[in-house]
Amino acid sequence: MKLNQDYVMSEAAYTEGSKKKEAEQVETLYTNLKYNESYIATLKMNAVKQEERDMNEVVKKTKENTYLVVELNQTKLELKQLERINKELQIRKH
Repeated sequence: MKLNQDYVMSEAAYTEGSKKKEAEQVETLYTNLKYNESYIATLKMNAVKQEERDMNEVVKKTKENTYLVVELNQTKLELKQLERINKELQIRKH
């Protein structure tokens, strides 16, 4: 009996050890949960910031494109006027 007590754990020791392991596992899971929640919150915040940057970039590009279209239209108008003047000068020359 002494050998059994010295070298073989009792049933209580097994259940006590498994309770400790379960508690450690629960603590590990809880820690992982908190980390993942924090990580998700950071991802959401970064996504919102990126969406704002993207929207600002779209607005900026839209304004730039509008300006370029207006400038292009003015240049086309000037070209037409210069072509008309050139024709008139060609006609007067002959």
